[in-house]
Amino acid sequence: WYRYHHLFRDMMVHQLQQRCAPEEIAALHLRASEWYEAHDLITEAVIHAVRSGHDARAAQLVEGHFVEALDREDWRLLDRWLSLLPEPVLQRPMLSIARAYLQQFNYAGMITFLEQAEQALSGAERLYSPEQVRFVRGSAALLRAFS
Repeated sequence: WYRYHHLFRDMMVHQLQQRCAPEEIAALHLRASEWYEAHDLITEAVIHAVRSGHDARAAQLVEGHFVEALDREDWRLLDRWLSLLPEPVLQRPMLSIARAYLQQFNYAGMITFLEQAEQALSGAERLYSPEQVRFVRGSAALLRAFS
């Protein structure tokens, strides 16, 4: 990969904003997000999903890949993905569990996110797959047991 000089990039973004409607720009970001996802570039896919206004898609991307980051103990990557998401999206149970994993060595912070995950899950279980419900509950039990 390569990058354009930041001034050239700024000029190109300015021209895009002058020539295209915001809806067209959002559609381009969505297409970019889909392309990046197809090529396993999840960070970039999340960035463009957020820029397109599709916060739910960005959340689903992180939810679908954060276990891989956990398996590799790639805490920085997981933290980066979560930092890209807006706060309301971070209330989702799977993302609250991801945040709890990042707080493993901060008991109070971890418990806050575990409770947030369980609260978000209660009464809304039908919105999540049985696997996600089991993962949230199992992760909460695991983190509590080893803390």
